[in-house]
Amino acid sequence: MKNNAYIIGAIFIGTFAYMVYNSFQLPIFLFGETQEAKGIILEMRITPRRHGASQHMTYAYRHNDSLVIGKRGIKSNRGQKHVGQNFRLTYNPNDLTYFEILEFYKSNNEYEKIHFTGKNEKGYSDLKFTNGVFTKLNYLVGGSINDIIYGEYKRRNDSIFVFELLSGHSKSNILYKFKEFEKEDLTIGLVDLESNTKFY
Repeated sequence: MKNNAYIIGAIFIGTFAYMVYNSFQLPIFLFGETQEAKGIILEMRITPRRHGASQHMTYAYRHNDSLVIGKRGIKSNRGQKHVGQNFRLTYNPNDLTYFEILEFYKSNNEYEKIHFTGKNEKGYSDLKFTNGVFTKLNYLVGGSINDIIYGEYKRRNDSIFVFELLSGHSKSNILYKFKEFEKEDLTIGLVDLESNTKFY
């Protein structure tokens, strides 16, 4: 009986340690069929802690023709991650919010972060270009966020092309075309070539 109690106790402790290490998420293989996909980090939030820091990301990946966007933490043993970094994941097609990260890919992009602001019909928009990831935040006049649009961007001379997330960089996937212009103070602004809206 004592041996059985020790075995049960060891199983319980081992299971609890595994759950703590994996943020109390069950192994994905318990949910049957899984699929693999490539994901990308859209936003990062780093919170200092007593021992190191915790990392939380906004991520995206594609399931068939659908774009899945959500938020989750990153294990501390993964090292510091950043916006624009890709990763390989396996997910449950019956519950798209549940997935396991298999590996993070090394980023080939040089880190950059630029920001522009311009008016829109309902208020104003912020454009953020961060390490290959485009974020457009549309605000209402009162300052509340109306919607958020994500994409991937590529620079070509004085132009920036924004593409749909994780869809390739073909002409059919272009969301926005921006062109740089020189402002009166000799700094750079952007103009949306479709709407002719200027961002400063």
